[in-house]
Amino acid sequence: MRPSDAAGVRASESAPSDDGYFNWSRPELRSRVPEGARRVLDVGCGAGALGGALREERGIEVVGIELFPDAAEQAAERLDEVIVADLDSLESLPYPDGHFDAMIFGDVLEHLRDPHRLLRALRRYLADDGALVCSFPNVKHWSVVFPLVVQDRWTYEDSGLLDRTHVHFFTLDEAGAMLKETGYDPHTVTRVTDPLPGELTPLAEAAAQLGAELTEVTARLGAYQYLVVATPTPGAPVQRDARATAGTPVIVRSSAADAATTDTTVAHAAATPVAASEPSTGDDAPVATATLLLVLDGSEQEALRCLTAISQLGVDQPEHEIVIVADCAPQLDGLLDLLDGDVTVVKTERPQGFAAAASRGLQHCTRDAVVLMHGAPTVAPSFLTPLLAALAQPGIAAAAAGADAGSNTAAVATAALATRRAALPRTLPAAPAGLELPALCMLLARSGEVVNVPASVASRPAATPTPQLRRAPGEPIELSIVIPTLDAAGERVRRCIAAAQANTDAAHELIVIDNGAPPQGFSAPVNAGLRAARGRYLLVLNDDVELLPGWWAPLRDALDAGAAVVFPDTVDGPMRHDFAAWCFALTRDVLEEFAVADGEFFDPELVVWFQDTDLLERLRSAGRPPQHVQTSKIRHLLSATVNSDEPALRAWVSRQVLRDKAAFEAKHGVGIAGAAY
Repeated sequence: MRPSDAAGVRASESAPSDDGYFNWSRPELRSRVPEGARRVLDVGCGAGALGGALREERGIEVVGIELFPDAAEQAAERLDEVIVADLDSLESLPYPDGHFDAMIFGDVLEHLRDPHRLLRALRRYLADDGALVCSFPNVKHWSVVFPLVVQDRWTYEDSGLLDRTHVHFFTLDEAGAMLKETGYDPHTVTRVTDPLPGELTPLAEAAAQLGAELTEVTARLGAYQYLVVATPTPGAPVQRDARATAGTPVIVRSSAADAATTDTTVAHAAATPVAASEPSTGDDAPVATATLLLVLDGSEQEALRCLTAISQLGVDQPEHEIVIVADCAPQLDGLLDLLDGDVTVVKTERPQGFAAAASRGLQHCTRDAVVLMHGAPTVAPSFLTPLLAALAQPGIAAAAAGADAGSNTAAVATAALATRRAALPRTLPAAPAGLELPALCMLLARSGEVVNVPASVASRPAATPTPQLRRAPGEPIELSIVIPTLDAAGERVRRCIAAAQANTDAAHELIVIDNGAPPQGFSAPVNAGLRAARGRYLLVLNDDVELLPGWWAPLRDALDAGAAVVFPDTVDGPMRHDFAAWCFALTRDVLEEFAVADGEFFDPELVVWFQDTDLLERLRSAGRPPQHVQTSKIRHLLSATVNSDEPALRAWVSRQVLRDKAAFEAKHGVGIAGAAY
């Protein structure tokens, strides 16, 4: 991988549809946007890949600025708004001063005739405690300096450090000086490196002889790009006289802001300033219509039950629309494809959790009130009228449906909470799973009363008892479940663990191996987890797998009947029938029999890839191939366990896969059936 690919150094803008820059999500920049940022400006947003990924990950408002209308139209499907404007002449934005918590300049400033002017013009729109996140290609990199000094070459190319569209060239000090001159204080600098080759160390040594510090000059010659985070300089003058009254930039808006919806993108020639984001109860706002906002991530049966109940709302109920966020729920695709009418469907590719997913859905709500529905509840045919009637009363901030007819359950226990759309924050408060609506009740209670409405009924499905460990003190552990992951605190792992706890009806333990700091591949954490396991049976489980009810007994029966390794049937996703290694079980006897060394079940020489095919080949050679147990069912959500947005990690994985391939072929030869080449 070239450093330009990893770092996202921008290529020529002459053909945006073919330019990888326009669709590169820049995880190294996204990760530097402060967690507390709720409104972000992506300057030079291309087709919106960066801002769209940020918006999906965090459920925040992202506005883009883009020169090319075609790219802006694509970006409008991902972002809240996109301004079509030439950055070299842009003077103002249709937003209040201090509107944005963060601004991103990803390989943009070097393309401008006067980057100082743009930085000064946009400073007024950045909050005083906001952050500027920038990336700069480093013209001092050895790949520029060596040809210049030794070969007398300065050759422009279609991309990279000498991109032919670059107008300015920056070193670290020059970039820092520009930021300081324009009212920003750079405080965090990260290098994206392509280190100085050993044979070119005389370059650094020559610089040291002329007064440079050897270690520092070596580091700067090896820095391909700098990632800089800056904050507004306290007391620095802010340009406040450039508000344009004519020639307002064209704004491309999409009510969808998501490729999974069918809304139409509309271009407006003028823009209205965006209102401040402070939640307001809007006591004088009408509440005659409502949006029912559902977050669905469970079974098709639960979703069908919920949607059927909504479809049976009485004809006398208030006018309403439906917004559904399918939170990484491929199992619901078939059902959702059947929906029509006044329904908007938003799909996330990665698990968001209720608060973030609902925040995505709020972008599509257009009616007076929003009814947030948690846990796929079933509603009574008349549940909506009492909610909106209560909400219309003075001083009422939110109205909560009861669990049963006439129920006087506390509002915080509700499965359906109604409030005025204007009262909702752009991003719902984060809270532990199951407590998201109570957290919202607490927020709304600051500006009005949150009331229970016994005449309105919304009931969650009967909860399936969670087995947890299901063992008495001293009872032996039957099953050890080993889960390797790169993010033990992530939503994907939480869903994996929740499904395992809810659907495992045996005395079991969960062993989660956090493999993210530093990453060690797949074999090492699995082997470590198996060494720690205490159960008679063992299960290796990818963190993107959800175990479904009744999954364990068929696997156990197959192992008891003599199978060496067994694996379940994968529903709602691709399935391998020779060996689906994202979820497989074995006995402790088999663990010991097929270990390649003491405590090493997977071959540690196969770090990231081919360890499953190596095990498959070893089992085949012993005449005991893995057995597919079709009556055991799981769901494989993402196939994302080794796919990372982090360029350095992804590059390491790519290199390691090649090493693993060579080690596998040296051990087994080429053309092995089932090998993932």
